[in-house]
Amino acid sequence: MKAIRIVATTILGLVIAVLVVGLVELAGLAFHPLPDNVREMSDADLKAHALAAPTAAKLVVVFAWLAGTFAGCWIAGRVAGPGLHWFGLIVGAFMLGACVHSLWTIPSPPWMWVLGMVLPAGGAVAAGRLARWPVDPDEPDPEPPAADPAD
Repeated sequence: MKAIRIVATTILGLVIAVLVVGLVELAGLAFHPLPDNVREMSDADLKAHALAAPTAAKLVVVFAWLAGTFAGCWIAGRVAGPGLHWFGLIVGAFMLGACVHSLWTIPSPPWMWVLGMVLPAGGAVAAGRLARWPVDPDEPDPEPPAADPAD
């Protein structure tokens, strides 16, 4: 059961994270809309389009990574249950990998690399801390559930 819980919680957190990233990046299209012929563009044309994006559009992308990572990690940490808020960090690791992949494949300025590493990582840690059970800050964290020998 523990393995199923880990996988299900991670998948839920990743789905939430990807949805939030997508929604925030949709808003960013107001700053730098895609051309009408985007489906026919070559990789070089797409890279040139990304390089031409204004700073505001690039900041929206970084904010999307932060917001998506935070949301996915928080949901995963809360759903995991008492003492298992660290499950959100699994989602954070996946999202950080996705950020690195995006930065590696799409030309990005150095500042975007720095923010793309620091903000999602910080968001994952903050979300994990906020997802702790119980919600009352005066109560100590409960012990994690004992391992089931059947797992």
